[in-house]
Amino acid sequence: MLPETLAWVSGGGLLILAGLYCGALDPLTSPQGKLFRGIGLTILACGSALILAQFISSPAALSSTASVQQPLPFQRIRSEQSLDQALASARANGQPVMIDYFADWCTACFEMEHETFSQSDVQNRLSQHVWLQIDLTNNPQDNALLQRYNLPGPPAILFFDKQGNELKNARIYAYKSKAQFLNHLEQHRIQH
Repeated sequence: MLPETLAWVSGGGLLILAGLYCGALDPLTSPQGKLFRGIGLTILACGSALILAQFISSPAALSSTASVQQPLPFQRIRSEQSLDQALASARANGQPVMIDYFADWCTACFEMEHETFSQSDVQNRLSQHVWLQIDLTNNPQDNALLQRYNLPGPPAILFFDKQGNELKNARIYAYKSKAQFLNHLEQHRIQH
């Protein structure tokens, strides 16, 4: 479950509990009871609507079995030195590279991991690529790693050809679903 989804579902659960506490399901015994029951039912309905909205808007976020989950082939990078080494190794082996700028506080980053990068057809499409993930979470080198490619912050995804040249027009700065991501790869002729 994604952190944002968890927050909304938890909030909905708290509203449901508050509605029950106000007497949403209590029997009517007095005029005051009708008022509290009405308030309780309203709060209960709001909580239920929040939870239902999460199931409707993002079923994949609520269940890890909703998509074909594959282990992510990322090599984690936390310094410019390890980035230089990984890029040099890929260039020496004639492999293209995808770099994903990631942070654990970045909701779009988690959505890309769970709904896009974990999909087998995305992984198959980029099977020849070296997958690098620059982790900016509590990283003292985060500014240097962002400034290296003049990036505002995560999410940011960069692509490099086999010779190590960045495909600058193919940069991604926002969440893309599996279909949008595959279309982006096709549009920018990013090959297997």
